[in-house]
Amino acid sequence: MLGLMQFVPRVKAWFVLLLFGLLVECSQLAAQISQKVNNQDSESESGSVDAALIYEIQALKLEMIWSDLSLHDNFADLIELKQFAQEAAASGDYDLALIYVSELFAAVDETRDTTSSDNTGSLLIDTSKLATRSFTKAVNIGMDFSEQQYNLTFGASDSTFLESLNNPFTGVSLRWNQFRPNHHEIEFGGKVKYSRDYTIWEALSSFSRSNLAGWVLQFDQRWDGLDYQRSYPIQYWQSTSNIQINKDLGKYVDFSFGDEFQYRNHRNETESFPTYWRNEFQAALRLANFWKSRFSLGYDVDRRRQRTFTAYDYLDQRVDFQHSLLGVGKTSIMTWYQFREMDYTQVSSDSTFLADFQQHYASLNLRQNIFKNITLKFVGEAIIRDYPLSALFTPDFLFFRLEPGFSFDFSRQLSLGVHYIRETKEFNKTDTQETDFFLNENLSSQGITVSVDYFNYRNLLFTISHTFRLESYPDAPDIPIPGFSLYTDRAENSTLMYISYQLFSRFEVTAVMQHDLNRDREIENNDSRSSIFSLDLNWEF
Repeated sequence: MLGLMQFVPRVKAWFVLLLFGLLVECSQLAAQISQKVNNQDSESESGSVDAALIYEIQALKLEMIWSDLSLHDNFADLIELKQFAQEAAASGDYDLALIYVSELFAAVDETRDTTSSDNTGSLLIDTSKLATRSFTKAVNIGMDFSEQQYNLTFGASDSTFLESLNNPFTGVSLRWNQFRPNHHEIEFGGKVKYSRDYTIWEALSSFSRSNLAGWVLQFDQRWDGLDYQRSYPIQYWQSTSNIQINKDLGKYVDFSFGDEFQYRNHRNETESFPTYWRNEFQAALRLANFWKSRFSLGYDVDRRRQRTFTAYDYLDQRVDFQHSLLGVGKTSIMTWYQFREMDYTQVSSDSTFLADFQQHYASLNLRQNIFKNITLKFVGEAIIRDYPLSALFTPDFLFFRLEPGFSFDFSRQLSLGVHYIRETKEFNKTDTQETDFFLNENLSSQGITVSVDYFNYRNLLFTISHTFRLESYPDAPDIPIPGFSLYTDRAENSTLMYISYQLFSRFEVTAVMQHDLNRDREIENNDSRSSIFSLDLNWEF
């Protein structure tokens, strides 16, 4: 019982932090989606519920109008950017995928001055006269609602933790942009969002310059902050500077590199919310349109340092290779391999949860058009992680994920997706480990996802998906009497819905809803349930 009493506060604290993260992400998502697609913020520190959702919505918009874009002179470039975005999303790196999507939409924007007025069906193409300067202002109001219920069972009794949040908010945003095709783009912007529980602010500036003897330069600077006071005081401000440089080395080859520096300062610094700085350098060499293929070789090094809690300092290095087979009949194949090495520079060899590791990641993404409106899709990925100094809480493991499915396009506006998901995670026991405790975490799960997307080209975007999954821990011991366990067989249902409706030319309603139900198939009263809903009214003037 003492162990349970010590565990309860940790569970509640963990769920409150999780709820806050999801709540902030969903509330920010509504405002982000309502902006022009080439002004999307592709960063997501948490890795990201919102980044994945934003990418899926933008990919949906793109698919709906893809046939219209084939008329443009730079269609070959759009195909290449689209392939890169799909490869990044297939590997789970939605932040990188959004960067490629942003570049793709920026390339689309450069064709606006040559687009005829006949292409009125595309929301991504401005068929009117190109505006070199714009200044937009927006006001948004809305409501965030979330509820989390978690049951703990011990012996013959059970305890229920219930956390509900009802949080109205309001905000304002400003954006000034100057754009000259094939020359430069300058942008300044800012926003503030205030609610009962938190205040969020952001200021940004961006400059890009092209046609510099084959060089393209882009610089971004962002300042943002958060003041959250409901359950735990979380107050920070941060600065993020990013520079990207691209150089064409010939007809088929280009080289790019960039550097991002970030500093975050927490007013009340704790081990969970430390003050830190991080610097990330990226470089990539790409070979395009070579034997109907695209090749890419990249290197990424990310260094992070804490001001106080130096045990969390790390050096993260990644080398990846990508290959895309473009336009071979009705088939598209993308492969990705990445080698990663994580070095916690200040961690001792007997650390419990932090340990240096090496990781191999590989993925395969296949699309095959079977009929005119039916597409077969297959995604497979594998992760092998090796800890040089294996410990109880950091065992080596092998992870597999397979996701075959079909996409049915009933029309250019309506599509249905059905996917089967199979996942396996197995941990490796070494001779130096004296317990099978971590083998309890060996995981096997399977499920199905059904999604419906509708986009009417005028003022309505609707997407909804539901996932049902059976999760099993085959090596966990059976529990002879009712009790608490983290490794019991479970049944999960998750529903996600997004609606964006443009009532008038400058007034938009956005709603995001997510509901998760996680049932224990072995222990009674050991279930969890969560609901998140966000409603946002945005008026641009």
